[in-house]
Amino acid sequence: MLGVIGLDTGFPKYPGHVRNPSTFRFPITVEAVKGATTERLVGQADASLEDLFVGAAKRLVDQGATVITGGCGYMILFQKAIAAAGFCRINDSRPAENALPGFQAARR
Repeated sequence: MLGVIGLDTGFPKYPGHVRNPSTFRFPITVEAVKGATTERLVGQADASLEDLFVGAAKRLVDQGATVITGGCGYMILFQKAIAAAGFCRINDSRPAENALPGFQAARR
């Protein structure tokens, strides 16, 4: 199952958005990180969000996620911390842009 970490936003997640389950032909689970606003993540690169993102990743794994992605590229700030937590493995053996064709193929 795909686990998606998202920011604390209020806008609708229409089909095609990574946090909308209808975007995929397989089950997903979503964890919005309460308090993780665009301003705190992008504008401030707020390091105090790290534990919240690690916790969200852990909850996704507990819900059955075998792959975790984020709804915002800036979440890469916490990728190493999530990997270091030990409940999931980060595969960074190939650049993200090389993974895009496989991701697109999984979409409807």
